[in-house]
Amino acid sequence: MEPHKTLIKRLAEAATSDSDRGERATPAKVAKFLSQEANIIQCLFGENTSKRMHQVRQLPAWFTLLGKSSYPYAEEDFMRIWKGLLHTIRMSEKPQDREELVEQAAQMVDSFGGNTTLSLAYFSAFMRTTSEEHSGVKLKRLDKWVLMLVRRMLRHVLRVFKRTKWSAELIGAFNKSMQKSVFSEKPKSHGLIVHYLSIFFEELAKEANGDITAAQVSTFLLPFVKYMATQKDGQLLNQCRAKVLYYLLYQSDLGRKSLKKKIISPDPLVGKVDWKLSVLPVNPDYVLDELNNLLSTSKFNPRRRKSLCNLIQLYETYKSAN
Repeated sequence: MEPHKTLIKRLAEAATSDSDRGERATPAKVAKFLSQEANIIQCLFGENTSKRMHQVRQLPAWFTLLGKSSYPYAEEDFMRIWKGLLHTIRMSEKPQDREELVEQAAQMVDSFGGNTTLSLAYFSAFMRTTSEEHSGVKLKRLDKWVLMLVRRMLRHVLRVFKRTKWSAELIGAFNKSMQKSVFSEKPKSHGLIVHYLSIFFEELAKEANGDITAAQVSTFLLPFVKYMATQKDGQLLNQCRAKVLYYLLYQSDLGRKSLKKKIISPDPLVGKVDWKLSVLPVNPDYVLDELNNLLSTSKFNPRRRKSLCNLIQLYETYKSAN
């Protein structure tokens, strides 16, 4: 079924019942909404640069109205918007304009009036659309603005989590949505995923700024641990091991003491920033329980089993040293 036909069907269903927010999706409102969306996408793909830039500036207001409405706008619908946004950013010739658009697009994560379901859908649609548009592209071949956009998007969605006091339910929904892109068994863009793996816990440390518990960190971490058992691509496994599982130990108080170095946080178009990140609390028991459970319930080839056992040994050593 075509995207707009799918949307029309969902909106028609919504029109037959009252919204939880007290607004009915009447046929007239459905038609108006679809017309607005079509105009937005047409403008984002248009040839007029100033009109594209203007449309991006107008999007937050439209998203705010969307957050208050009864329209069942889904992740797949946001992907249409994201195709237009990525096109607009790509077509910007001046680096300054491009960076401004990147930041504007990232800030829109929180343009839905506190509707976290739409915030997650917007972020997940971004990851899926960007993965598709950069399918097969390696990290070194990704444009700097793409790397910057991923980091900024992640930064803003983590701020949404922080305002909910790291809601376990919200993080669970986020982890599930990432199965369609980052944690997919058949990844489309290696470069994008490598970048995401390398920056996720850096950005979490920045946004948490010490205001997060080991249990909450583990809610984010466990999908990465499972990834070590399910992903078949060796490069992505190595990246997850080094930039996630090892990184969390290196950035701990014990790890920093033994390494005697600062944690450097780079940002595309800005360069390396000498920024001492706050420590993310790590409870090794969460990782050890998950790894031992995976080893006892799943079959692995000798090489994968040895790799997981090495991680167990590392986290047991860390546990005993604390």
